[in-house]
Amino acid sequence: MNEELLAKCREFGEKRIEITKQAKTSEDWEKMWYPPTNPFPLEYGPCWTMNVEYKVADFEAEVGFFLDVFGLESYVLDENDAMFTGLKTEFYFSVVRHDKSTPGDLISLEFMCEDISKTHKELVGRGVEFETPPKPYQESGNLYIADFRTPNGIRVRLWGMVDG
Repeated sequence: MNEELLAKCREFGEKRIEITKQAKTSEDWEKMWYPPTNPFPLEYGPCWTMNVEYKVADFEAEVGFFLDVFGLESYVLDENDAMFTGLKTEFYFSVVRHDKSTPGDLISLEFMCEDISKTHKELVGRGVEFETPPKPYQESGNLYIADFRTPNGIRVRLWGMVDG
C-alpha cells in the first residue's frame, strides 16, 4: 500500500476509534457516527457473497469436523478446497489443503448463538473439548463466551447472552 493511502487510512481509523472513546449512550452514537467516506464498491455475484480462507495440513480432519461434528453445510468441496456455510447460507469460510496450517492464534471463527449453555453441552456431547467453557465476557455482564479449537488448531469462539 502506498504511503499516502496508508496515512489516509490511519487518519480515518483514528477518527472512528475516537468516537468509540467518546460515545457513552446510543444518542451519542447517533450524533457522532457518520456514513463511510466512500460507498461499498461491490455488487455481489450470483453465488456466495464473502469468504475468509485459511490453510490446513490435516484437510480431512477439518472437513470432517465442520461437516459431521459441528454440522455445517458444504458449499464447495473437492480434494483440496472446502467452503462451509450455515443452514441459511448466512456466512461462508473456506479451508484449503496446504503443507503448513494457518497458525491457530492468527484468526478466530466466531458465532453468536441463542443459548450458549445448551450449545456448549451439545458440543461436549459430540466430543468437542473446550479451552474455555462458557463464562462472562466482562465481570458484570450477561454476555458469555466459550472457546474450542478445530483439529488444525483454529480457535472457534461462541458468544451468547445468558439471563442474569
